[in-house]
Amino acid sequence: MEVIKTKGIVIKSIKYAEQDKIITVLTRDLGKITVMAKGAMRPKGNLGVVTRFLSCSAFSLFKGRDMYVLRDAEFITNYPGIEADIEKLTYCSHFTEMIADIVQEAQPNPEAVDPFLYAVIRMNTAKPEDYESIRILFELRSVFTMGYTPRLEGCIACRSEIEEKGYFSITNDGLYCSVHKPSGSFAVVTRQEVEILRYIAGSSAKDLYRIRIPKEAQDTLALVSRLYVESKLEKKYTKLDMLSALRPKR
Repeated sequence: MEVIKTKGIVIKSIKYAEQDKIITVLTRDLGKITVMAKGAMRPKGNLGVVTRFLSCSAFSLFKGRDMYVLRDAEFITNYPGIEADIEKLTYCSHFTEMIADIVQEAQPNPEAVDPFLYAVIRMNTAKPEDYESIRILFELRSVFTMGYTPRLEGCIACRSEIEEKGYFSITNDGLYCSVHKPSGSFAVVTRQEVEILRYIAGSSAKDLYRIRIPKEAQDTLALVSRLYVESKLEKKYTKLDMLSALRPKR
């Protein structure tokens, strides 16, 4: 039986039977895969570590009838800064829910996987004032990778540059100047917020989280992100409400 090797991060881990687990692993080369990890609940061995939520490992797998079967795995890293912080863990649970909807089973999608991986890495050491910025950057970039990158070069109607303020159309996926107010769902955006949207669309996954969205831009871009995510993924993510409830006033 052929042994398949891949590296990935566990985005879901559930107990199955008395000593086994079924895990969902996000990989760059195989997409999202479901893996049976026999004996993962046993106290001996390393399968308990490699099958934990957000653990990264090099996996050796067999292809079963309905899912992969774990042969063995070599642990690479985990993220103790996330495991020890309930707020960070909640953010990352939200990230994993989104990426599981975006990356399909056995369909490689490195353009979506990479921003997720860097979001987790960044969140591991992030300070509380960075959490919302990371979330907005991740959400918008993730939707953009689905093929919904908005038209940001200028006004859709007249192609003029956005000066002080304009409109971001959720319905029409792009910008309008202050003269051409769009129909449908939209948000009013400043020139600064337009530049941030352009950065999100054009930066590499590695560079994406090197900026911190200024406080004065966070409310608007959070609104844009929420509306864009709900529109394109056709789903309301309830963990967003949990994040709001957990977030202390700062």
